[in-house]
Formats: sequence, C-alpha cells, structure tokens
Amino acid sequence: MYGRNMGTLNVFVRDETGANIVSWSKSGNQGNRWHETGINISSPVPSSRKIIFEGHRKCDITGDVAIDDITLTSGSCVDGSWATWRTWSSCTVVNKDARRSRCRRCTNPFGQDGSASCSGESLQSEHCPVPTFTFHNYC
Repeated sequence: MYGRNMGTLNVFVRDETGANIVSWSKSGNQGNRWHETGINISSPVPSSRKIIFEGHRKCDITGDVAIDDITLTSGSCVDGSWATWRTWSSCTVVNKDARRSRCRRCTNPFGQDGSASCSGESLQSEHCPVPTFTFHNYC
C-alpha cells in the first residue's frame, strides 16, 4: 500500500449466509516496503466460507497495493517476534552523508490468527563509523 492516493485494503470473510464480514482493514500510504499481518478467522472454517480481498484507491493512479504469500494455518494465537538483525550494508554516500542500514523480519514467528504482529521498526539506518587515526609527529 504505497502512494499518496492509496485508499483502503479490506479483507472480508463471506459466511455461510453470504454476508461479507470485515476481518481486517488498513488505509493510507503504508510506505514502499512489505508488511506482514495475521487475521483471525473463526475455527473451524466451513468450506462454504470465502476470503475476499478488496482494494480501493482515491481519484488518481498514484496508489499501489500488492498482496503476496498468503498462507492459511490453523492453531492457537501466537504473537509476532522479530528475527535477528541482518548484517549492516556497505556504506553509501549520498549528498556527502555516508550511511549504512540493516533490516529484520517479523518471522520468529509472525503474528498468527489475528494475534499481535511485531512492534517496532524493521529497518535501521545510521551514519557510517568514522575510522580513527593516530598521528605521530616524527622529527
């Protein structure tokens, strides 16, 4: 869900009567990165139920939504937990500012069945460490 005119993404569960029940909804620009979430769908799920993904955007085309890697699992709720941080990237210089970054994923495990997803940032960025030099004055 990226872009200044991103609307809303809804997930509905259609029950056995044909009613669409909102199970999850998110609106607005969520940034140019992937997010993970879990949705609780009451158990057991009858074969007559359907999961419906519905996306809306505002008036122009500057809003994108993508859905990937959908998994249906059964079990008890498990709150999300961060995997370890990946190694720092190489330093890059942009406008005379040397920075590096690293990321982590909410996969240890990620929040399941409507439980809490990981809280906090998935990306860290910092100024590159400046090497220290020792100068000797030799005559």
